[in-house]
Amino acid sequence: MQMEASETEHPRYGRCARLSNGIVELFVSLDFGPRVLHFSLVGGDNILFFNTDPAYFRSGPEFDAVFGPGSRWFAYGGNRTWAAPHSFPHAFYPDNDPVGFRFLEDGAVFTPPPRKVVDLQIQLEIRLEAGISRTRLAVWSIACLDAGGRAILPWPNAQTGDLPNWHLSLWPYTDASDSRIGIGSRYLSLRQDPGSAAPLKLGIAAEDGKAFYLKDNLRFELAFKHQSGAEYPDFGVSCEMYTDAKMLELESLSPLSIVERGGTMAHEEVWNLTKGPLTAEPGSLFSDLGKTP
Repeated sequence: MQMEASETEHPRYGRCARLSNGIVELFVSLDFGPRVLHFSLVGGDNILFFNTDPAYFRSGPEFDAVFGPGSRWFAYGGNRTWAAPHSFPHAFYPDNDPVGFRFLEDGAVFTPPPRKVVDLQIQLEIRLEAGISRTRLAVWSIACLDAGGRAILPWPNAQTGDLPNWHLSLWPYTDASDSRIGIGSRYLSLRQDPGSAAPLKLGIAAEDGKAFYLKDNLRFELAFKHQSGAEYPDFGVSCEMYTDAKMLELESLSPLSIVERGGTMAHEEVWNLTKGPLTAEPGSLFSDLGKTP
């Protein structure tokens, strides 16, 4: 939806500029400030405080001496743009004069008179996205696998010299000493045990783009694309394993991406199921399977 911008006389706020992108709306004061007095979903309740108490102000001899006789700083509420650090007279400059403004294609610029006493010019610029809603997320594919098997994630194998080449993400409920976790020289494994109710979850950056689940004489292979250098959820992991007493999950993830309203994301998996001996020839990924829990 195209942005709406207009000057209006609001029944509570007085003369204001109204800005809206069809999702949210703002009212900015033009008789004083500028103050963003109202921010809400279109037609909804204002999330900002607006003062209706005429006695809620600051004044006195210090104000008279600095700003002129009878000067008052009103707590209008809303949002104001000020100068830090907090000090007098900066913090209580009476912003009670009309505000100049001009509309932009996607917002507005508000310019009050210069603050002569403190030699300062403040300007407020507000821009709205024109009705575009976006979110940042990753595709998360979760395969729930039957009890009694073992999941295998090959370790990353990048040669980085003296630098680390992989990391392991653990969830708060995971006991790293649990015997269902196996750490081999070439893979991380997680055994599903119907007699162990405590949940476990682990994840790694699976650079090979493969994960396995072995049960009886079946081998389930889950293949996906791991994008090196991309940002992944959960401290940078692209594959996760979870288990409790009922089942085991193999979970693959896409990188985190910004998706616009109406946009799409894709994450492709390839499944393969084979039957046969699980301990293959010496040197294969599964050749030392019996050496880990």
